[in-house]
Amino acid sequence: MPDEPAGRDPHARDARGGDPAAGPVLVIGVGLIGTSVALGLAAAGHDVLLRDRVPENVRTASGLGAGRAATDADDPAVVLAVVAVPPDLVGSVVSEALLRHPRAVVTDVSSVKEAPLREVLAGPAAAHAERYVGSHPMAGSERSGPLAASASLFGGRPWAVTPHPGPSRKPSSASSPSCGCAGRPPCG
Repeated sequence: MPDEPAGRDPHARDARGGDPAAGPVLVIGVGLIGTSVALGLAAAGHDVLLRDRVPENVRTASGLGAGRAATDADDPAVVLAVVAVPPDLVGSVVSEALLRHPRAVVTDVSSVKEAPLREVLAGPAAAHAERYVGSHPMAGSERSGPLAASASLFGGRPWAVTPHPGPSRKPSSASSPSCGCAGRPPCG
């Protein structure tokens, strides 16, 4: 499977900005949930970038067809960042994503919402918190890791979108990866 769709420049900016169809989607954390999100988005035709603190997870997810390894050169083009890391890391990783990807709406897939939001609002990314919209897929598995992932994990399942009181943007399907991988709109 080629890394890039034929004829497509992965670094090209689209004037529409903020539309997941207009630029790459970054998945941060490619275990079971992150890789499943990435596989679903890739199957729906999105340019998917992968990042994980464990390089082998990125190689495995990429080998499964979930996307390609993100590079620093990709950062300015990202329009949606999906944070799929353990709950105790969500706040810091969301904050980093808000600062590193200035065009991106940032969401997470954690079941924990209050503590990460507090961390974002108390830190250096607070001025960018309007681009953070929490979410949570109502699906999972007893297995873990990228090899347990499936593009159909979220098929027919709701995806809760949990906006906080501060966002200036109205949450939309663009805030939730479910628009590309669950085959149904998110619930909110």
